[in-house]
Amino acid sequence: MPEVIGIDHIYITVSGIAKSEQFYDVVMSALGFRKNHFQLDGENHIQYYNRHFGYVLRQARSAGGHDPYARVCIISV
Repeated sequence: MPEVIGIDHIYITVSGIAKSEQFYDVVMSALGFRKNHFQLDGENHIQYYNRHFGYVLRQARSAGGHDPYARVCIISV
């Protein structure tokens, strides 16, 4: 089996992309990430990236069945 040496990128689904962008602009720029906007299948995405890693925000949407854009709520007890 090949050795995993890193993660290229991760997608984060958010409930409010404009509000999330304000938060991540501060956090990711402090960490030295650059920022890019792009569309995928007509959906707006915001990407923060550096030489080694990409962190992408996308807006949640409601749908039946499995949807990678659906909003998920995790509750710990």
